Amino acid sequence: RGKPKRHVLPLNVTEVVNVTEVANNKPDYNGKHFLQLAGSDIRPRHCVIAHTEGIVTVTPNSQNAETYVEGQRIYETTMLKHGMTVQFGRDKLYKFL
Repeated sequence: RGKPKRHVLPLNVTEVVNVTEVANNKPDYNGKHFLQLAGSDIRPRHCVIAHTEGIVTVTPNSQNAETYVEGQRIYETTMLKHGMTVQFGRDKLYKFL
């Protein structure tokens, strides 16, 4: 297993609320930001990353949407801080910068 790739999620600080949806397909999502991930472990609407007034959070959309922060599975909205790892599904690992 190689070193995880770094991916930058677009978070525009000029907007009061900015949402990035994470999912395995993009059927009818009309938001500005979308992260499409492949895999049987990624739900159709997996989770939401929100940036509101300088605070960034990640929220799984269901109990089946495997989402981890710093290696701990989360089931509710969790605040992200610089340098934390965020994992979607079993192996999609990202670093929040």
